[in-house]
Amino acid sequence: MTQAEEAVARFHKLLESDKFKNLEWAQALEEQIRGLRLAGGAWGVLPVLRPHFIPRRQYNSLVKAAEALLNRDAFCKQYLTAYRKGDLEGEK
Repeated sequence: MTQAEEAVARFHKLLESDKFKNLEWAQALEEQIRGLRLAGGAWGVLPVLRPHFIPRRQYNSLVKAAEALLNRDAFCKQYLTAYRKGDLEGEK
């Protein structure tokens, strides 16, 4: 079993534990979300994120991509270039 498969198996085992058998708290949370009109569509808003395990190389690639997007100067230059070319949605 790979590390990712082992982590997923542990996560599933945790969800099947006694702590998570009584889900009244989750139902109450969902009612509050819907009552505040924070939910949209059939699925609504999920208050919990399920972890997605990725290899270290893919993680490093995502970090580099995020850093490039967060670099304000690079983002502004790319945005202006796309704007001038008319590549932005709604600009065509």
